[in-house]
Amino acid sequence: GGYLAERFFGHSYAVTAGIVISTIGSFTLLLPSEFMLYVSLSLFIVGSGLLIPCLFVLLGRLYERDSPYRTSGFVFIYVGMNVGSFIATAAAGPLLLFSGYKVVFLIGGIFQIILLFTYLKYRDIFIKNAVASDYGFFNKSDKIWGWVISIIAVVIIAALLDYARVANALLIVLGILGAIVVAALALREKEQARDYPRIGNREDRGQTRDICSYSK
Repeated sequence: GGYLAERFFGHSYAVTAGIVISTIGSFTLLLPSEFMLYVSLSLFIVGSGLLIPCLFVLLGRLYERDSPYRTSGFVFIYVGMNVGSFIATAAAGPLLLFSGYKVVFLIGGIFQIILLFTYLKYRDIFIKNAVASDYGFFNKSDKIWGWVISIIAVVIIAALLDYARVANALLIVLGILGAIVVAALALREKEQARDYPRIGNREDRGQTRDICSYSK
């Protein structure tokens, strides 16, 4: 998800795409078949991969590097996600007993739609605090390629889910490689932050239009 955002979508558009894909996954679960179950799970995986990392990037843009409110903002979103997960899990049990699986998945899809419209309404808050020079310009062709890669990823993941042993081995390998990449990026970012002074101030960044992410 992070790669697609950096290379094809831009973070704001990637969040929108992630919500849309996850919403489709919720409604796909209404179709009672083993094949559609795998498709739904793969949609959730790709959608979450786009949504979650890019959402944290946008949140980080709202604060100065040395802002005392920066940590509070991230704590708030972590707490909100965990409390929301707890409430959803607790509510799913009674709904399942009285209404069945379809109602649970339907309500989940409805909340995803509410999330999508809420984000589209307030995403200008993130755009106003972004820096256009941080990332390249993403045109329509870039976004089409991003969607093509996302669809291919959904197909591949759905196929892998049908082969549990292969999927488990692949997840272990990807997990190890992912940890190595994250550690390498963290070390490089730490060195860059030490070697280069912070450029500009909040007012300058607030006046800069986020070319890459802004897409209505």
